[in-house]
Amino acid sequence: MDVVSMHHVVQQHRMGCAVACLAMLTNSSYEEALQVLHPNRQPGQTVACPIQLVMQTLHSLDIGCEVLLM
Repeated sequence: MDVVSMHHVVQQHRMGCAVACLAMLTNSSYEEALQVLHPNRQPGQTVACPIQLVMQTLHSLDIGCEVLLM
């Protein structure tokens, strides 16, 4: 198995965990991931993001993923 190095991205908003995860998975900054997930976001608007949007974004970037329900 190959070891993959991943940089750590801290969520900057109360509901920004999906943004931070996308940034880590794509080796981008929090701000870049926020722009991808919320391109028309105005200051003060929520950054909450449904898992479907995160998965769509990852698939569009050719990063495979699936949700495991437990």
